[in-house]
Amino acid sequence: ATEAVPLKPPPKEKIAELYIRALDDITNMIVEAETTSESDTWMKKGLQAIRILTSALKGDTRNSSLNATEVELFREKIASDMDQCAETLTSALKFSFEKGGKDAKLPFPFIKETVEAVMYFFRIPENTSSITQGSLEYTLRETVYALLDDRLGAAKGVQTETGAVVKAINKLAMRVAVAPSRETSLSALILLQQTTISSTDVDQPAKVSRVFTKLFGRVMKDEYEKNPDNPLGDVNLDSLLYSLDWLLQTIEEIRSTNPGSSELLKSSTEMSKNITAELVKCRGSLVRDTLQQLELPDGGFIQKLLFEYEQNTRVPHNPPQHITDNKESATGQRSNHTESKGSHLAQLVNNFAEAEEGPDRQLALVALCDFKKANVDIDFEAHLSHLSPHFKEYLLDNVEKASKENSAEDVKNPGVGSSINEMVKSLQLKVGQDKEEEPSAVNQAASLRARLEALRHSTS
Repeated sequence: ATEAVPLKPPPKEKIAELYIRALDDITNMIVEAETTSESDTWMKKGLQAIRILTSALKGDTRNSSLNATEVELFREKIASDMDQCAETLTSALKFSFEKGGKDAKLPFPFIKETVEAVMYFFRIPENTSSITQGSLEYTLRETVYALLDDRLGAAKGVQTETGAVVKAINKLAMRVAVAPSRETSLSALILLQQTTISSTDVDQPAKVSRVFTKLFGRVMKDEYEKNPDNPLGDVNLDSLLYSLDWLLQTIEEIRSTNPGSSELLKSSTEMSKNITAELVKCRGSLVRDTLQQLELPDGGFIQKLLFEYEQNTRVPHNPPQHITDNKESATGQRSNHTESKGSHLAQLVNNFAEAEEGPDRQLALVALCDFKKANVDIDFEAHLSHLSPHFKEYLLDNVEKASKENSAEDVKNPGVGSSINEMVKSLQLKVGQDKEEEPSAVNQAASLRARLEALRHSTS
């Protein structure tokens, strides 16, 4: 009898297995390698895995065991797992600088190949269009740390192997900053500034902060070049202004408790002013309108910065509004405003319906309660007529119960609920701290930010 020939796995399954094995080999190298020497068995496997990933990212079949079809499937697999791939390659770069301590000799050939892999990853739009903010922060942070490593300091601008690595890492930092969506990049840079100046575990925090400020400048240059007709037109103003206010609050807290912090805060303060200026130039009065909707205590720290910018550029603090005697026009404006609120309420209801039981559902419920409280002119129940009777009753019961509990808490502790903003900041801060302690959990930060979106839009 003829022996059965083992069936070959379908191409997609083969590529999926190869991809997972490559990430595992890199991870095992980071954990198991005793040195960064090329003779180390784990280093050999890790480097080979990085080369496979690089070949796929480059679409190169000449230096790979993969054919053209398999390379394309491999690229698709990477794009479907973009965060994990980016974090794994970034961890390899981090490993190359940390293994053996600060006095160890740097493995320049390995660093060069790892930087090349990360660079090609961020050159592919499919990999960066939806990368999470948490993964981007991790890659940016570790790239900047590598760039500022003292062992590279003497080589800056020198035509040596070391100088070539410095140049490559510098280019990588700029590519990582500009490649993702503008909103993701700017939000990441703001949070990185906040964690840099407030953390006690960052080496050379003033220098790190200065690099992030330079990267912000590079991002804005790229934005004006690629989107000259509508710069920053697609960014979410509430999210950016809220994050910026948090950074400004951190700056003020450090300044008030540490009189000698001027050098540390110089770059983050400069970046805060520059972001404010760019937002006002690109989005005009919408910036102040959005800021008012956020209902930050006393207008938030950004209010002062915005006022200073307007004074320095002679922009009216309260731009005159066009007044019309046309009653129909005024009625139409009120109607459009009501429709806008109605649409926003529909979105909040949808968020509540899709949220999983637990923290997600609670956050969505708080957003609904806030909306109802802030928009007394809206017939809340009438806007739920499209819901099934059962779900409508369930939603109204939950909103009523949560509103009563919140009111009771306000009576017991006046000012406790004055704002959800503080709760959100607290949650964001915890996320930032967790990410510093456990880089593998960076996706959790982006997930939490998505959950908090309803809270950031709780007024309309």
